Amino acid sequence: MEALRVLIWDHNLQDVQAIQQELHDAGLNCTYQYLDPDPNFRALIDHCAFDVVLCEYDLPDGDCITALQQVRSQCGNLPFFVVTHNQDLAVEAKLIEAGATDFILKPRLARLAPSLKRAINLQGHDTDDVNDDVNNVNSYEATSPSQSSQNSQKNSVNSPGLSNHDNHNDRLILTEFNHLLAKISTRFIDTPSTEIDQALLPAIQEVGSFFGVDACRVFQLEPDRNHFSMTYEWVAVGVEPLIAKVQHLARSVVPWMNQSMERGEALQIDDIAQLPIEAANDRQIWQEFGIKAILCVPLINYDKAIGWVALANSRVTINWTKNELSLLQAISDIFTTALHRRQTEALLHEAYQRLDFHVSNSPLAVIEWDADLRITRWSKRAEEIFGWQATETIGRLLSEWQFVHEDDLNAVTKAIKPMLNGSDERVISHNRNYTKSGAIVHCGWYNSILRDENGKIKSILSLVADFTQAKQTEQELEQARLQLEERVQERTAELLHTNARLQQEIIRKREIEAALRHNESRYRAIIEGQTELICRFLVDGTLTFVNEAYCRYFHREVEELIGQKFLPLIPAPDMAMVTQNIAALSKDLPVIIHEHRVVDFYGGIRWQQWTNRAIFNDRQEIVEYLAVGRDITEQKQAEIALIASEQRYRAVVEDQTEMVCRALADTTLTFANDAYCRYYQASKQDLIGRRFLELIPLQQRDYVKSQLAQITYHQPLVTIEYESIAPDGNTRWQQWNNRGIYNEQGELVEIQSVGRDITDRVLAEEALRQSEAKFRQLTENIRDIIWMRDISTQKLIYVSPSYTNLTGYSPTKIRRDMNFYVDQVVHPLDRNRVGRFLASLMDGELLEPDTIEYRIVRADGEERWLLDRCFPVFDALAQVYRYVGITEDITERRNTEASLQQSQATNNALISALPDLLIRMRSDGTYLEIYPSERVQIYKPNNTFVGVNLHQILPFELATQRMHLMHKALQTGEIQFHEYALEIDGKLHHEEARVIACGDDEVLAIIRNIDDRKEAEARIMAALAQERELNELKSRFVSITSHEFRNPLAIISAAAQALERYGDRLPEEKKLVRLKRIQAACNYMATLLNDILVFGKAEAGMLEFHPAQLNLAEWCGVLLEDFRLSQEVEGGNQNQVKLHYQVDPDLANGIWLDERLLRHILVNLLSNAVKYSPDRGQIDFVVSNQAQNIIFKVVDRGLGIPRKDLPRLFEPFHRAQNVRDLPGTGLGMSIVKKSVDMHGGEIQVETEIGKGSTFTVILPSQPKLE
Repeated sequence: MEALRVLIWDHNLQDVQAIQQELHDAGLNCTYQYLDPDPNFRALIDHCAFDVVLCEYDLPDGDCITALQQVRSQCGNLPFFVVTHNQDLAVEAKLIEAGATDFILKPRLARLAPSLKRAINLQGHDTDDVNDDVNNVNSYEATSPSQSSQNSQKNSVNSPGLSNHDNHNDRLILTEFNHLLAKISTRFIDTPSTEIDQALLPAIQEVGSFFGVDACRVFQLEPDRNHFSMTYEWVAVGVEPLIAKVQHLARSVVPWMNQSMERGEALQIDDIAQLPIEAANDRQIWQEFGIKAILCVPLINYDKAIGWVALANSRVTINWTKNELSLLQAISDIFTTALHRRQTEALLHEAYQRLDFHVSNSPLAVIEWDADLRITRWSKRAEEIFGWQATETIGRLLSEWQFVHEDDLNAVTKAIKPMLNGSDERVISHNRNYTKSGAIVHCGWYNSILRDENGKIKSILSLVADFTQAKQTEQELEQARLQLEERVQERTAELLHTNARLQQEIIRKREIEAALRHNESRYRAIIEGQTELICRFLVDGTLTFVNEAYCRYFHREVEELIGQKFLPLIPAPDMAMVTQNIAALSKDLPVIIHEHRVVDFYGGIRWQQWTNRAIFNDRQEIVEYLAVGRDITEQKQAEIALIASEQRYRAVVEDQTEMVCRALADTTLTFANDAYCRYYQASKQDLIGRRFLELIPLQQRDYVKSQLAQITYHQPLVTIEYESIAPDGNTRWQQWNNRGIYNEQGELVEIQSVGRDITDRVLAEEALRQSEAKFRQLTENIRDIIWMRDISTQKLIYVSPSYTNLTGYSPTKIRRDMNFYVDQVVHPLDRNRVGRFLASLMDGELLEPDTIEYRIVRADGEERWLLDRCFPVFDALAQVYRYVGITEDITERRNTEASLQQSQATNNALISALPDLLIRMRSDGTYLEIYPSERVQIYKPNNTFVGVNLHQILPFELATQRMHLMHKALQTGEIQFHEYALEIDGKLHHEEARVIACGDDEVLAIIRNIDDRKEAEARIMAALAQERELNELKSRFVSITSHEFRNPLAIISAAAQALERYGDRLPEEKKLVRLKRIQAACNYMATLLNDILVFGKAEAGMLEFHPAQLNLAEWCGVLLEDFRLSQEVEGGNQNQVKLHYQVDPDLANGIWLDERLLRHILVNLLSNAVKYSPDRGQIDFVVSNQAQNIIFKVVDRGLGIPRKDLPRLFEPFHRAQNVRDLPGTGLGMSIVKKSVDMHGGEIQVETEIGKGSTFTVILPSQPKLE
């Protein structure tokens, strides 16, 4: 057979070798022509002197598409394969569209040989001798000629995709199907899950075209598993699509097919019309859809059917073969895997989106930490609560910044300790945290920990709730509650006080009425036996409090009344009046008194009088009412009895000293007793028919009229006091009790008034009130104690109320026994002094004002300081008869004096201890005072500073800048910072100045030496630079090692696949070749790993030096023998070179070297010499002894090292620019240098480009051990 002529255009020599090996392993006899990276491609294809073109897509100096177009132009349909590492689907589509025969990925070179054979067969080349080596990996079964003959007699056709049954064509079809399977598999493997749908459509088209059917369709079960829909469809030209019709169909419409699918069985239906009777429903559905033959294979995922893939013919029936069923089952496996991957990754993506959404929108902040308490997640809510953005916190350790309030730090540490040591998986804590702005927030932390199977911490999740607003609201509510409670207590006390005063007036009125009734004693007993009813209710009338009298009155329990409305207890006729009166309450009219009827427990009608007071909140809104009431039923009955017996009591009235009269509603008098006539010096005839308002001074009439207008049916009694002019012209005061008298219709018919002259009482009350007001203002409105001591009784006759506030004891005890004050109240250390002072007051010996300061012990144990000032009071005989004293609390003054003394001492100590230089200056820069420091060197002697302007002391630029900071500090009140360098005595000092305003015209400058901090900053910058260099080394390490591992792994994979597929047919020598390649690749990777491990130990400082005595001549011989063997194992992967070895025979004994480190040195130098030498070149290895040193010299005739690469020759991962694609990590020379340094030796290099390099290693024969 004539060899295939293959043109390979690729810049990677190892890839070319792998391609050649793959084609050789597949049994193809080929000759190759390899192009340089920049060929004259046009000249090569002019005569089309080759059969196949294999081209890399990513050419450094070429264009794959241009090359394809030139081949198509010059050589027609000559097979053109793109063999590349590029996995871009768009690139593949573009090249196939441009006419490429196939697109092969280099990691999947196994597809190359079958595809190439198919293309060569289509070109008419003879490849029978190699096709026999190809086995079908699927369950394909060729149809025999006899079976083909029988099938041809039926009214049907065979599947167009497998219609030719000679063995040769069977193999071609099988090869084509393998190619289709590989192509579809590769497409799905390389396609992201989100693009599975786009990849399925061309896949089913290729499947349908391969089998030559009318349609290829994919059906899928819907989530409820009771319906199915057609999700993908390809139909041949002229065939009607069904995808729009087959949507959301119940599985019950095709029960026979449904049962087969549930059992995981395929359906092979040659003719729909021949379906059995039990498949009648299925037959009807398929006939309605115009299908004559169908081949269905279920899509099974984890033993559960998720749909099926179907081939169908609509124009003729088909005799499906087992081979076609097997092929379709292989296709279904690929489709199932693709659909499952799409669904699984979609669910994972959706779950991650849901989780991320909930984390981002959670009202709780979500913070995740690693095992070192380093933040790995920082949600938006965390940004809102704490102010730090995620970019500022991710990767940050908890200990790196002040995040937890210092007062809560110990509690937080104690709380999370059980979780970190494994005794608790969840911890809840409440603490304060700082925000970025320095504000304090109250947070609740819900922490949980995730551990791996070994119990090690994987992550810690914290959910954080911001309780700051709730905390503030809680405090505000508590404060509001206390304020409201205090106001209610004040209003209640005021109402009770008002009610008591009104009760006194009512008692006085009853005393007058008692004189008019025979049953006064019985009436008084009834009235005095009553107790007030007290309740509180809301604006809507709902009761919130009732006292026991209220409950007894209505025969109800407290629980029955609270929460109920009181209005249902009032009869309907009075309910409107009560509602109206309560609604009239306001800030201007906070109290109102009314009388109304109520229905008692037994259904009877009772009368009550209520005093109602409105209670307001801070916004002056009514929040509640307080009511005090009493039963006045008997009073009402007495009033009725009085009206009925008026005539009977008239004589009694006439005999009263009080003035009694009755008048109509317009104040026209209808009756006046004798006392009234005497007071006004007029007869009854002159008064009856006259309006009594005419007897009242003009300026008082409006007041009296307004008071009389308040008389109502429910509030018939009004008491009036006013100033009047007596007939003799003198000013007098009168008090009148006026009661309205109503008829049965509730109309006012008369006013009955009882009056008396109260001038003497008013004048006495006014005098007493003024006197009491002055004394009360003096004694009760000052904090000091006022006391008076009588000489004759030797007792205190007065002690002001502030005594209790100051001492905590009642004044009663000290008034009874003065010794109690000395023995119990005065501090034990001061009792003798106070006793002597009080003894001088016993007999009036103290004639001049005197003072004394002493301590007391309050009732609660608190100590206070008092100042007593005593003043003698003399009588008309100039004798002391009384002492008056003022006792003042001077505790604050004494504490202030002590604090000032302590503060002064503390300030002096602080100033002495501060490491800073303190300078006080005026705003114009004049030095006022200086506090020197040992840590800060002064620019000039400090005795010359005071009174001198800073421009005379500091350099001009620094003085100007400091003046600017001083003015800015005085203007803003903020601390100003400034760092600068100042040369003092020839030495540069770095200082930091803080300028603080300490008065309207003064500033304080705090100067600190920061030389240490500047040095630390410099060290930190150097460390950061070193860290950047290490990061760069890490990046280069990952890039180089990943590249270096990829090539040997590819060689191992390719050789292993060849042995797996064709091992039973390959000759032993070819098997041995592949095994050697695997062994060589493994050795290469082992060497690479060894270099990495040695480098890692060296970088970590773990490379140890253990010298031992060596027979160096013998040891070097063994080393070279091992090295030659390793080169033979690597075989074709290494150049074939001649190694000349020369060793000094005197090196047998007395040599102390580290055998392991020496091996690293020599093996790396020899390997590099072989790698960079030309094929069949020569290498010299010479070992000699010179003085106390051993000289190792390795000479090669290879590439040489560029001069600009020599300074970085021993840097890790550095490789010279001229090594091109030769493998290597750049670690070898770094390891050599570190090993030489461990011996205390040195290495030298001489090199010339194109001529080679000489490496000389000099090691001491007796190294020094440290």
